[in-house]
Amino acid sequence: AVGKNFAKLFADDAASYIHLSNITCKVLKKNLRVEATVKSKGGDLIPIEISATPIELSNRVFHGFVIRDLTAQKKVLSELSRKAELINLSHDAIFVVSYDTSLVTMWSSGAELVYGYNKDEILGNRASTILKTKFPDPRDSIIEYVLKYGFWEGKLKEVTKSGKEIVTLSRWSVDAKKREILVINTDITELQKNQDRASYLYHHDTLTGLPNRRLLDDRLNHAIIQCNRNQDSIIGVLLLDIDRFKVINDSLGHQQGDSLLIHIAENLHNIVRKEDTIARFGGDEFAIVLPNIKNIEDVADIAKKILEGVATPFVTSDEHGHVHELSVNASLGIAVYPGNGSSAETLIRNADMAMYRSKDRGPGNFMFYSCEMNELVRQRLIKESELKKAVANHEFVLHYQPK
Repeated sequence: AVGKNFAKLFADDAASYIHLSNITCKVLKKNLRVEATVKSKGGDLIPIEISATPIELSNRVFHGFVIRDLTAQKKVLSELSRKAELINLSHDAIFVVSYDTSLVTMWSSGAELVYGYNKDEILGNRASTILKTKFPDPRDSIIEYVLKYGFWEGKLKEVTKSGKEIVTLSRWSVDAKKREILVINTDITELQKNQDRASYLYHHDTLTGLPNRRLLDDRLNHAIIQCNRNQDSIIGVLLLDIDRFKVINDSLGHQQGDSLLIHIAENLHNIVRKEDTIARFGGDEFAIVLPNIKNIEDVADIAKKILEGVATPFVTSDEHGHVHELSVNASLGIAVYPGNGSSAETLIRNADMAMYRSKDRGPGNFMFYSCEMNELVRQRLIKESELKKAVANHEFVLHYQPK
């Protein structure tokens, strides 16, 4: 290579020779740094960077050249460019925040779609001053967590530039070397709405909107735990059944029966406290859980108010347009914790037992559960079982049949 024309060292074709000759001419006049593509001895195209500087020695001017192979660098840049393209193809909001300054240093096209802010509005600013985000935990504690463990994931409630409320699934990861946090937020607003709706339907009665048996069991179990901590209170569990509801349903139609149930549910809401739970078990049966009650007398007072509220006349019309004023009564059974059961299942069963005993006393009555009541029911069940066995075994003998 020594003593040969600089351009000819790299150029096998005329175009490359002319290009490198032009570079050489420019070097004669000043310092120069340029990029070029040349062919190697093996014929491969190689991207290079040429840095040239005039050097004066003993009244003579020489030119020093530094030639750097850019193949690896170009490959990295190409990969980075490709990754940037892929990031911008994503509909997720992807951005980078410096955890030293809290400034946003990268903002993807997806982030612009999700939040409505363009790069000029967000880059170089603090994310916390522009993005309206409600974190599940204090923001500083989340940052502390991600710096310690390298990753965090959670749901965020956020507000876009247009004021729309959204829910995002947020994933944070940290680059310790660059001291940056990569944030990837996926808009799951519609998914969250569907999940919330499914959860509501799973835990509520579709007709009245009241909690169902599942949700009542959960709240009753929670109330039992709280009662065990606060031992100067009791829990009242009330089961209510509408008297002669089947007659109303059959005579006026199911639509009027449904309207009556909705009316009763609304009346119950106006009687009990906010902390109480009213649930519909299906049909014409309701359950009420009264936590944090001081004494049994208070439970009895509420039971009386409930029966009075249910008896409030209800005006409705049938399918022929005839107006009817309905006055209904209900029967109530009451179980108290502690004393009438240690679990939600036992308390509800005992309240149900008391409710059926109250029906024996006539409409519009309530009755507390007692151990004696349980024994009477147990004996009745035993007798019913023995009678069924006797019939199956032909143990009955007819002695006299009136004509």
